[in-house]
Amino acid sequence: MTEKQPVILCGKSVLIDGLALTLKNSSEFHVITAAEPAEVRKILKFTKPAAVIVDSSTGQDQFETLVHRYPTTLIIAVNPENSAALVYSQDQVSSTDDLKNMIYNHSRPKVSGSGNI
Repeated sequence: MTEKQPVILCGKSVLIDGLALTLKNSSEFHVITAAEPAEVRKILKFTKPAAVIVDSSTGQDQFETLVHRYPTTLIIAVNPENSAALVYSQDQVSSTDDLKNMIYNHSRPKVSGSGNI
C-alpha cells in the first residue's frame, strides 16, 4: 500500500470545499484544510506536502508570500469565479535542456479524466 501524499487546501469557498471532498475520496492524498494562509504557514513547518491549493480570493500577496517562503513546494491558486488554476513554480533552470523540459512538461497533451475543477 502506498503512503498518501499530503495536500493542503486553503480557503473558505465552495470550490475549495468541493476539491477537499474530491481529493479526500482519492486513495492518493491525505487532505489537510486551512481557512487562512497563516494556518498554512504553521502546517508547512511540520509537513512536506505534494501541493498547496489556495483560493485566489485570499489575495495575490498571500500566494506570493507562500511561493517565496517555500520555493520547492507546488502552489496552485484556484479561482472560484471561473475555475481557473494558476500554478506557481520556482523550478531552477540551469540549462537550455531544463528550460525545454519545463516547456514540454507544461504543454504536453492532458489526458482527460472524470475530475473537473
